[in-house]
Amino acid sequence: MQGFEREQQRLRQQLPQAINNQLSIAQTQLNHLQKALESNNPKFKSKTGFAQLSQNAKVIDIESLSVGDAFEVQSDAVVIKAKVTHKESI
Repeated sequence: MQGFEREQQRLRQQLPQAINNQLSIAQTQLNHLQKALESNNPKFKSKTGFAQLSQNAKVIDIESLSVGDAFEVQSDAVVIKAKVTHKESI
């Protein structure tokens, strides 16, 4: 029985550190996810010169637009309704 009790005591001593390690890993993952979310938020992108394009309330790529399409351009402060009048590949 003494071997079992020693093993149980050892595990009890290791448990707080194991929990802290798991919490640290989860916090790091959460921080990465938060940064990814913020990097895709048009409110933060506009500070670096980016805006979000949407059409029918869905975020779109500029390449998906065709001449005549109506769309919206959104920054943190303004929404502009626009229409494609010309499209040229570069």
